[in-house]
Amino acid sequence: MSQRIRIADPSGGGFTELVMNNTTGGQQSIEFSNLKKGSYIVRVWLYSLPNAGGTLLGEINDLAAFTASTSNYRTKVTGTATQVVVSPSQASIPVQRSIQLYAVVRDAQGDTLFVPPGSFQWTALNGHASVNQEGIVVGETQGQGVIRAFEINSGLQNTAVINVTPIQTTTTKWTILVFLNAANDLDTFSDLNVNQMERVANNAEVRFVVQWKRVQSLGFGAPWTGTRRYLVRYDNNPNNGWEHIQSELIQDLGTGVDMGAKETLRDFINWGMTFYPAERYVVVVWNHGSGWRDELPVEPTRGVSFDDEFGTYIKTYELAQALDSINTIDILSWDASLMQMIEVAYEVKDRVSYVVGSEESPPGEGLPYHLVFGPLRDNPNLATETFLQHFGLGMLQFYGESRAVTQSSVRTSQMQNLATALNALGNQLIATSGAYNAEVQQVRQTSEAYGAQYGHIYRDLGHVCQRIKALIPHAGIANACDDVLAAIQAAVVHNHKNSHRPNATGLSIEFGPGTQPYWNTYDLLSLSVATSWNDWCRISP
Repeated sequence: MSQRIRIADPSGGGFTELVMNNTTGGQQSIEFSNLKKGSYIVRVWLYSLPNAGGTLLGEINDLAAFTASTSNYRTKVTGTATQVVVSPSQASIPVQRSIQLYAVVRDAQGDTLFVPPGSFQWTALNGHASVNQEGIVVGETQGQGVIRAFEINSGLQNTAVINVTPIQTTTTKWTILVFLNAANDLDTFSDLNVNQMERVANNAEVRFVVQWKRVQSLGFGAPWTGTRRYLVRYDNNPNNGWEHIQSELIQDLGTGVDMGAKETLRDFINWGMTFYPAERYVVVVWNHGSGWRDELPVEPTRGVSFDDEFGTYIKTYELAQALDSINTIDILSWDASLMQMIEVAYEVKDRVSYVVGSEESPPGEGLPYHLVFGPLRDNPNLATETFLQHFGLGMLQFYGESRAVTQSSVRTSQMQNLATALNALGNQLIATSGAYNAEVQQVRQTSEAYGAQYGHIYRDLGHVCQRIKALIPHAGIANACDDVLAAIQAAVVHNHKNSHRPNATGLSIEFGPGTQPYWNTYDLLSLSVATSWNDWCRISP
């Protein structure tokens, strides 16, 4: 009774969509005006009721060339299938690049017939290319790959030949690998951030490679669904919408990729290091974050890189596996909330050299990439610790005093010394347990706290030590606090903040009372194994 027809730009841009209702029971037509000559993705869905209602009965997914000012594309609801057509029938791609293939069934007159959803089975007939069940082909090794599309109802099949050419890899000074999981309510900010990257992608020695996931059905305004890998290309357009993205699509991973899985992050990092090698690497994890916790008291369960499509996230104690890369990660940047914690930094200390992020929940717009990476674009030879200051300076320049801003960078080489000092403080607090309950509670109430929307769940570690010294008259505890403060100073390279967070010293910590229900999970952290802090937390007032 109706067909929903979409004519789309193959580059992933805009589309035009119309609905044609069956009012005559015979041949009908509908006109798409103002289409330029060229190739378009033609998608048609057949429905049992008018206005694209009722049951989805069949579909067409094709790549069609409109070569004249007036072109016709004919579909039939019923007919006898005589051939399968795969488009393009021949293509050439480098190793690790992808291409989308399309397959349709046609009758003897060349008209396209509807088939039930999922009717095509895709198979790679040799090892030079791989294909998934969406028809997305990836070049694997140099040579000629053959991809077969088999239509299960008619038993017809056809193939496409994919010539896989060698990939030319070059080693640059920097590669920035951005794990951009926009399968959530932050989706709208992903366009902003990629546009910011494009504005500073005009130095060949500083490359941005992005794995970007979006899901239209989540309702956050995504213009497409799936997971894609892009090489960011220079574009100085000041606008920030999806339509202004000029970056190069390297690989389409299709749907069904879980960016809340540690394996997905690890695969992306190692893929990026293999095909975009560099002298130094930055890995940016872009998403929501909740520090070490698996759960927050107000929001649904949420962790690092939360994927709303699957309800998954990377747990803190999985980070060492997620970051198990073939090369050292020079800088791990959390473009996420509440992640600059001793618990998190200690977890990744053997995988990365520096960790940069916010103790606080930063604004949804996140890192201003053009301000952070602009100095690196201008001078790729910057020392790593010199470059790190621009994460904080960029945040302060972009947000000023409008919202709370913290941004610090820490040396992971100093995390063991800090853990040793924290262990001594934990032992002192355990030894005096019960003697200073009121004072400990006052420390919790008056030290710098983060995550207001979650009930101020974390405290600044340095400020906690300062408050303990001020409130608890015990020499052993005071000395232990001094050692922690000295270790923080040795670990923190840069610490930027605005007036909303005057007592931020660079790292936060869990400082909840023993009545909290999450200590069994906290015990899974590497910091809990290495120190007595978890033992103290379990008995803290």
